[in-house]
Amino acid sequence: MFKLDLDLLIDAVSESTPRYKKLPQFPEVQRDLAIFVPKTTTWDELEKVIKKGVDNKVFNGCEVFDVYEGEHVQEGFKSVAFRVKLQDSETTLTDEAIEIQMANLRSALKKNINEVSFREG
Repeated sequence: MFKLDLDLLIDAVSESTPRYKKLPQFPEVQRDLAIFVPKTTTWDELEKVIKKGVDNKVFNGCEVFDVYEGEHVQEGFKSVAFRVKLQDSETTLTDEAIEIQMANLRSALKKNINEVSFREG
């Protein structure tokens, strides 16, 4: 015979305990976007807007891969290029669904970041 204290056992299992996570069955899609923003704009500010601009159901992260100040960039501004990762756990994303997310992201950037403009090409 033994005594099992379930309350003590449940308390011992913390949020940091590794949990099983099913491997994705559908591919991740990456899209790059380059923008011009005032030099004072931080990556943290941009990241918050990006997270709000893309549907949480498909947002799989973002990362900056280029920051440039200098020739061909207006004084007081910088060019920031970043990659947005999208993945749906229930289906493969179509080009149309991806473009909707990217359009929503552009709108969120325009609305929340002063003087943002998009770099073409």
